[in-house]
Amino acid sequence: TGIDLVALVPPDEVHITRSLYAIHLREDIDPYVVAAILNSRVAASWAALFWRPETTTFPKIRIGQLNRFPFPEMERRLERDIGTLAREAARRPEDDAVVERLEALVEAAYNVRR
Repeated sequence: TGIDLVALVPPDEVHITRSLYAIHLREDIDPYVVAAILNSRVAASWAALFWRPETTTFPKIRIGQLNRFPFPEMERRLERDIGTLAREAARRPEDDAVVERLEALVEAAYNVRR
């Protein structure tokens, strides 16, 4: 256990347990874009500021807290690019260059400059 936020897109043939939040998205929302945003440094920073687990034994984020997470409005092209790169990062998580490019795209969606 830990307090880090981790999001994933399970394959269709995988069934998840009650110990995980399963979020069913509208058809027009790319789950890889949502996972990329939730796994980003931007989300980690936001979570560190605004999410406080009720216990350290099995810390968890409540669905109401996730509902308040500020997902960015973005141009369709940027959304498509994030989704494409998130799929590539899922296939090659050890590729730091891909992960860094994905982080940069998410930061651009939030207008974050480093």
